[in-house]
Amino acid sequence: MRILKSCPAGLLGFFLLAAGCSSSGIHPVSGEVVYPDGSPAKELQGCRVIFEAVGADGKNYSSEGEIDAEGKYQLTTTKPGDGAPLGKNRVVIERKMLDSERVMPRVIEEKFENFDTSGLEFEVKEGTNHAKLTLTKIEKKK
Repeated sequence: MRILKSCPAGLLGFFLLAAGCSSSGIHPVSGEVVYPDGSPAKELQGCRVIFEAVGADGKNYSSEGEIDAEGKYQLTTTKPGDGAPLGKNRVVIERKMLDSERVMPRVIEEKFENFDTSGLEFEVKEGTNHAKLTLTKIEKKK
């Protein structure tokens, strides 16, 4: 969701949206992506973690953050680092674009790229949240 700062109607929409997500609005979420052995998923640098929540109004709201060189991220909904809506969020990993036509090669299982198959969820609670996501690498063919 993007809101134009110069538009008063957009600001009103933001406040209505935050109220629709929960009575408490958006809460800070940072985290890390790791492999089952606990090592950081450094190969995913530049990819995005995307959270999707269903608000009280039944609409979907998304938050996202870019994975850094250490496998860490911080979510943004409307302004940098503000977090994600309170409640249950489904999670996916989006591969980064190498250019306007190509995405980076897949290094984790394809299922993590789709909300319906990722199996990743995180409950955002009031206050500061830390979401550690465990992903499995693609098995290389021999």
